[in-house]
Amino acid sequence: MQINWRPDPNATVPLYQQISTYCRQQIQQGNWLLGEKLPAQRQLAQQFGVNRSTIVTALNDLQAAGVLTSAYGNGTRVASNTWSLTLDWHHYLNGQFNANLPTIQTINRLENADYLRLSTGELAPELFPQRLIQTKLKTITPQITQMNYLEPLGALNLRQALVKRLHRWQINVQPENILITSGSLQALELISVALLRPGATVYTEAATYLKSLQVFQSAAATIKGIPQDASGLCYWQIPPATQQQLLYTIPSFQNPTGSVMTLARRQALLQFAQQQQLPLIEDTAYQELWLETPPPLPLKALDHTGNVLYLGTISKTLAPGLRLGWLVGPTAVIRRLSDVKMQTD
Repeated sequence: MQINWRPDPNATVPLYQQISTYCRQQIQQGNWLLGEKLPAQRQLAQQFGVNRSTIVTALNDLQAAGVLTSAYGNGTRVASNTWSLTLDWHHYLNGQFNANLPTIQTINRLENADYLRLSTGELAPELFPQRLIQTKLKTITPQITQMNYLEPLGALNLRQALVKRLHRWQINVQPENILITSGSLQALELISVALLRPGATVYTEAATYLKSLQVFQSAAATIKGIPQDASGLCYWQIPPATQQQLLYTIPSFQNPTGSVMTLARRQALLQFAQQQQLPLIEDTAYQELWLETPPPLPLKALDHTGNVLYLGTISKTLAPGLRLGWLVGPTAVIRRLSDVKMQTD
């Protein structure tokens, strides 16, 4: 529960009454939900900038009015009440999309200038090439002639640039095979809601990118882990399809293991996928982060049957805040996903 307000010590209204009024307003407006637990008295005193006795007086006033309830060992909580028409949003907060772990939610709330998040692998602000980026932005600004909605697949000149970029990895596609997305996660979300039916099975490396799992799970998919050996994913442990299924893999610098699938294993995996009619999602977020030796060619470069949906992003190579990613696949799939994207964003 975040409190970013403090009472006015110069007002004629006593501090405890200001706090009591503020709490009532938060509950009436639905910002504090029924049953939600308030911080401890000492923490409330710090957040409101008053002494603890003022907090005790305000809480007693709210409890007497039936706004709050307190029980030993259970803290002080927002009580069910009949004095307002407050909507109980709790009935709506358990929808299909899974929430982050409480620890992650706390980190998200606390992240500011005083905290540095290490888990996302972001570049330290002081290392960002500000002058270079500013120069590039000034260079391209005259090319921006309108700010209307773009075509569903994304800006044509950007997709044309990606065609050239992908060619460096021997991926030969046309602009109509590319869909621009808000990072790789939006691509996964589009795949989940547009291509997967509830109960579909998604195979992944036994340890994989946590946020990808959350997207699939929230689409009511069943997640099954496949082990890896020194060469990569042990694909032969994927059973024959009895229902809709696909494989999500990070073959280059896999997250979290850092492993790299060998070229021979990639070729064998593609042959298996073709025989089993198994769609593959290749996540290449880390593909260009090599130091001494580049990884083998992407699965998409070896794919001649249209089995692979290729995900790319600049989140790890330039700036995650730009939210720029792309999805490469057969034209029919790209059209279907672009239609869903257009309807949702």
